[in-house]
Amino acid sequence: QGFAKTGMLSVLIGAVLNILLDPLFIFVFHMGVRGAALATPDRNALGEELLRLGFKPQTLGTRQLCRALEIALQDEGALADVRSRIYAPIAREMRRTPDSVERNIRYAIECAWVRGDLRALQSRFGYTVEAERGKPTNRAFLAQICEHLRLRRMDAQEETYPS
Repeated sequence: QGFAKTGMLSVLIGAVLNILLDPLFIFVFHMGVRGAALATPDRNALGEELLRLGFKPQTLGTRQLCRALEIALQDEGALADVRSRIYAPIAREMRRTPDSVERNIRYAIECAWVRGDLRALQSRFGYTVEAERGKPTNRAFLAQICEHLRLRRMDAQEETYPS
């Protein structure tokens, strides 16, 4: 259908996230292989969602954004203190500063806003966008995507395990 590149990129993002995060779930969160298996659909959904919105997987900001979303999905309270609970751990992992992580994520969001699917972005973030800036803040972006992915996960679970 002419979307081979998008399909390939979504699979690539999911695979890269799988390689990076399996050790995290297995060893850091002590969830074993079961934890890594449970997280795989979220990583794939995350990659697909970011591609759909116009993010480029090869940029550092997009990789840091993926990691920020993973942290926020694992720890709902992390959004209350983005700097110390999201940016700082990413900075340590990637040998950067929290300020550079924040800037890289902001830049990735700005780039997606300029060259991404404006209709998809506006439908997802319409009321969270600051009027003077024209795009969501980093925190608003993280919160909105996390909520969307959680709702998708709940819908999938209801389809799998109907009551």
